[in-house]
Amino acid sequence: MVHLLAGFNNNSDEWNDSLVFSVNRPRLPLPYAFGASFYKRGYNLSAIDFSSSSLNINNKPLFETIYPKQSLLKAVKETDISILWAMQGIKAITQQLLLKPTSRKIILASYVWDVKTLPNFRTKKLGIATHIAAHFAKALIVMTSEQEKMARQSLSSKIPVIKFTCGIDTQYYRSALSWLDVPHSYVPIVEELLTSPYIIMLGSQQRLDKEMLDIVSQSRFKLVRIASYDKNKSLDLHQQIQKRNISKQFIFIEKISYPFLRFLLRHANVCAGLVDSRWQPAGWTVACEALASGIPLVLYEGLVSRELQSLGVGSFMKTVAFGDTNAFKNALSYFIENPLTSIMRDQCQEFAKKQLDLNKTGDLLVNSVEKLVLS
Repeated sequence: MVHLLAGFNNNSDEWNDSLVFSVNRPRLPLPYAFGASFYKRGYNLSAIDFSSSSLNINNKPLFETIYPKQSLLKAVKETDISILWAMQGIKAITQQLLLKPTSRKIILASYVWDVKTLPNFRTKKLGIATHIAAHFAKALIVMTSEQEKMARQSLSSKIPVIKFTCGIDTQYYRSALSWLDVPHSYVPIVEELLTSPYIIMLGSQQRLDKEMLDIVSQSRFKLVRIASYDKNKSLDLHQQIQKRNISKQFIFIEKISYPFLRFLLRHANVCAGLVDSRWQPAGWTVACEALASGIPLVLYEGLVSRELQSLGVGSFMKTVAFGDTNAFKNALSYFIENPLTSIMRDQCQEFAKKQLDLNKTGDLLVNSVEKLVLS
């Protein structure tokens, strides 16, 4: 039986939770894909906790062994194959050169590939290191068809390249709703919110809040903004909302529960993907959550929009040129003025179920690893 090594950062509970569906929280994409999907296929799993130096890490049901971060080489040596991300994978590939006899045991997974698009020195350094390390990997995993094509052109045919569509728990986002999902303190706010159409914007990293503030300020749109920011960034956003006098239009929610998030998604008219995905697929998971909830998307042109187009998202998404906030506002306005019918919402959810569900994408990942790497 193949013994697979994965990596996480102090979230082993989320990996174990990915084994079983729950109406209270979704199975998370990466723990399911790189944990549960292999476990269900009969693999033995171990993991390395890159956030912990403790030698007394309690093993969880999913894992035979959980290694501390300083035991990377030991973990690689004692398992058959490893799937590790970004700098963690690059470091493991470097350390595997110390193994005797030398062997390729690391599947390197990366969010980035096209170095020309990377926005700063730090990301360019990561991109260059990824290219170099990929030549010594067992295989490379990338996130989009576009990245897959470019990687195949760059690497030897001896290095398999796997496109991993990062699926989500679409069943969770289709589950029945209840007002019990709404915290008591938010009930009056949500009751008022549901009296007219609203936009929802989720996520923190790479999000373009200034553009959204401008769009709301210049329109009558109602927006629910959900993000987990540090204290300073959260305070700044609250101050900007007050300064622009849009507190009745711009509702900022932090530390939200999954059931409340699902409730707000399902009642929204459109999801605003104001995020820069020109160099990495930032905003992918949120886009999938929106489609699984039966609501359309407006996205800036980038890796995410092009990948969804390749999967057949069709009229459930509008894409505008990066930075064109006026075109973005007009696209949002289209979905506000032309809301999806209940039949169209069902079709949107069906698209997500067919193309973006983690059960399917997890199986495809395992199949690809078995066919291209372990055959």
